[in-house]
Amino acid sequence: MSSPAAHLAVGVFVGTRDRRAWTLRRGLWVAWLAFVAAAPDLDYVVSALAAKNFENLRITHSLLFALALPLLSVATIALGGSRGRVLAVQGLEVACAGASHLLLDLAVAVMKLPLFWPFLRELYHSPVGLLPSAALPGSSVFLRNLALEALVLVPLCALLGLAFRRRLGRRRTVSVICLVVMLMGMFSCACLERH
Repeated sequence: MSSPAAHLAVGVFVGTRDRRAWTLRRGLWVAWLAFVAAAPDLDYVVSALAAKNFENLRITHSLLFALALPLLSVATIALGGSRGRVLAVQGLEVACAGASHLLLDLAVAVMKLPLFWPFLRELYHSPVGLLPSAALPGSSVFLRNLALEALVLVPLCALLGLAFRRRLGRRRTVSVICLVVMLMGMFSCACLERH
């Protein structure tokens, strides 16, 4: 699994990818996106969601669970009166935040996920780890894994930010540097021993 910091950071990135003015409402929205991005790990703190209650399946790491909060969010936004572009943008943001958790955990390639639970009980995993697994604070590999995670995710977010602003072509040098750094980080992560 990816670190909580990575999940929260991706949620924040999703909510801050543009240059909208900061207001209390936007700050709360970004905080909500960070929560949605980290929500599948609630099975660590909410015992009713723990894998031991579901035949050792982490059901919170299914598409059904990961997209439940985004669907409820979109319904709440629509009931609040938002329509059109605002609803579409916020719906896309919250869906990306929810799905990001599964993508990050798959990119670690340690844990098998029941992506299509309850419809299929099959477990899925990536054959190649592109991110390091989360380590406990204080462990010998904690800072290394956090640095490797940043080495991959920061350039990725920078590239996505440039793409959203349609500036990839104009910022070619920055784009190439980000791509090279990200690929070096992914290669380093792929060489790590997996447990």
